[in-house]
Amino acid sequence: MDITAVDVFEEIRFIVELLAAELIFLIPFVPMKKHFVPKLVVLILGYMLASLFYFPLLAFTSICPLRTAFISGWYIIFALSTLHFCKRLFFIGTVDGLYVIASAYAVQHLVYVVVHEALALYYWTYLKTHLIVYIFVSMMVCSIWYFIIYLLFTSKLKACYGVLHDDSSFLVAFYLIFIAVMLLSTFSAQHLFQIGDDIRNYGIMWGVSTSVLILGIQYANFRSTVATREQAIISRILQDSATHYTISKELIDLVNRNAHDLKHKLKALKNAPDNLKDEFINDQMSHIEQYQNLVFCDNEVLNTILAEKSLYCSSKNITFSCSIKKANLDFIDVIDLYALLGNAIDNAIECVEQFDEDNKKVISVNVSSKEAFTIFQIENYSHIITSTVDELPTTTKDDIGHGFGLKSIKYIAQKYNGNMYWANKDGVFSLQIMIPMSTVPN
Repeated sequence: MDITAVDVFEEIRFIVELLAAELIFLIPFVPMKKHFVPKLVVLILGYMLASLFYFPLLAFTSICPLRTAFISGWYIIFALSTLHFCKRLFFIGTVDGLYVIASAYAVQHLVYVVVHEALALYYWTYLKTHLIVYIFVSMMVCSIWYFIIYLLFTSKLKACYGVLHDDSSFLVAFYLIFIAVMLLSTFSAQHLFQIGDDIRNYGIMWGVSTSVLILGIQYANFRSTVATREQAIISRILQDSATHYTISKELIDLVNRNAHDLKHKLKALKNAPDNLKDEFINDQMSHIEQYQNLVFCDNEVLNTILAEKSLYCSSKNITFSCSIKKANLDFIDVIDLYALLGNAIDNAIECVEQFDEDNKKVISVNVSSKEAFTIFQIENYSHIITSTVDELPTTTKDDIGHGFGLKSIKYIAQKYNGNMYWANKDGVFSLQIMIPMSTVPN
């Protein structure tokens, strides 16, 4: 069997186009891992070399009656193997990786149908005999089509905070079958295209329709998921707004009462004996110290978060202790810091509110910077954890907002090349977030 330069290009361009399509979904969706560029180059070169194993397989199955099945199986396995590409370069779950592969294949196959079937084999066969022009046309069509897909998907993918689906055996099996059926459908369209001139247009329409249908399903899928997430966030914001209003009203009432009482006490104090004056001064000093205790550090954002949570805990009879030790937080975006620490403390509050015993309604927050890392540690008493999803703790009372909070914490930590760790020992839940101070957010 003679192998031409065009044959080699046809095999290499499949995997390169597929990996490029995966990147347009991955880059706006999930955080990159360290040493991204060198690993990207090595992986692409490795997959390009692996694509050439198609030719020995083709020769080996030349007289095999199941040749078509072997070739179809090769492409299915090769496409699924790019899950390794996704996981090596990005912080992504297995199901989300399979989602990306399915979407990317639909994008890539549309280019294949338009350029490599309709043009190169039917309408403009000149391309097959002029490799440089063929490569140029392929690159141009890919660039335009991929850019359109990037614009359609990117804004909504960013709103997923790095997680679209929770990993489960059911979803893994579903997407494996989904991808296999999708590829077999496109192979059938290719076979129809090759039968004869009379029905080639039907093969083209079948291939295009399959790709568009898959993209439509995938788009509707993640739009629905994002809408659910956004609804959970809105509900959480409304809940927080109501809490903020209650706390603000209580503070205003407290200030008004103190001002009213102070006015009358000062009038009475004019003729009061010295011992009552001393008692009054001590009482007012204790009130002043109560307000001073709301100043935890010099960082305005961090202090706002801690003061807000401290006041809420006080209103719910929750002991809230905080230790800030030379914390460098200047490199963390204000919104990210508020979401990271706010969600962590909110989750702790939700957990301890389930206890009836006052001695278990305790939350400890420590923020410090040491050895090039800024470390957040939140500890609280906890009920027994009943399950884990994607290595994140959940309880039987878990809901969308709570689970989303933990995932958003992990996403923000990874955005700054850090990570989130948790432990549950002797009824005490400990959440630790470590972020390198020299990092630039992805």
